[in-house]
Amino acid sequence: MKRVFQKLLLMVLTTHGLFARPEILFVGNSFTHGHADPAKSYHAAGITDANGTRMGGVPGIFKRLAELSGYPCEVTIEAVGGRAFDFHLKKHATLIADSRWDVVVLQDHSTHPLPSAHGGHADAFLRDGDALHDLVLVANPDAKVLLYQTWASPTSAGANGYGGDLRAMQADLSAAYERLRRRSARAPDRPDFAGVVPVGDAFGRAVAAGIAAAGPDTARDPDTFYLWSQRDHRHAGKHGSYLAAVLFFARIAGVDPLDLPADVAVELGITPIHADQIHRLAHEMIPTAALTTSPTPQPQTVSVSP
Repeated sequence: MKRVFQKLLLMVLTTHGLFARPEILFVGNSFTHGHADPAKSYHAAGITDANGTRMGGVPGIFKRLAELSGYPCEVTIEAVGGRAFDFHLKKHATLIADSRWDVVVLQDHSTHPLPSAHGGHADAFLRDGDALHDLVLVANPDAKVLLYQTWASPTSAGANGYGGDLRAMQADLSAAYERLRRRSARAPDRPDFAGVVPVGDAFGRAVAAGIAAAGPDTARDPDTFYLWSQRDHRHAGKHGSYLAAVLFFARIAGVDPLDLPADVAVELGITPIHADQIHRLAHEMIPTAALTTSPTPQPQTVSVSP
């Protein structure tokens, strides 16, 4: 009863403008909007798709977690498959430069951060990432810009010269995103990014811990879940997209993933056991300090039909 009252009070205060509703923009490609259902179209009606393609993906999962947790926010997705930072600078600069954004999440092409020897475009990654950060802050100096760290995959680790070594590929991706985050190291007058959400590192930790399968050969083991798509073993599957959304929700809303109900995971076809493992993993990866100034959410449990 107490939680119900708190949620109703929160809704009233938000409606009357006494609490702000953070405006959150996700910019990226299919690693953001999802490769296939159930993640790709999940809760698309609950968010705004700037491209009109009715994608849900990680932002849709994020918004559903927010709704069930009593965290008021507005979520917009601007994601086009296969595109990199430069595309968004050229095609969607006006949207990204809108002053209403409180949080902007940036996700680049999955291989661009890699060294050139592995097919990457590291210089363009840094240049265009900096330009996007500047674009956001010119419109709203108080906005928080987060980087969406992408992941190594069985397909990419084979095709990009890593000999299938997921750890080596992830090390290069993680180092590149950390280098981009530290803008002040390149120009002292430039503020750093608000942070890197370590989605790729979380994929690697799940595999190392034995709760996620390392590749398609072991993907059907019922004791583990598979983070990547069964179609191409490169994009995220439902477990990977859910893990990413939980990490972002913990980072932006300041909610401890251990407090999240399993309802959204069940809606995606993820077992409660695997949802609990993902929540525990996210708890280990993300400090629970809220990025925004919204009131503390009150987690709710909503029954979901099997």
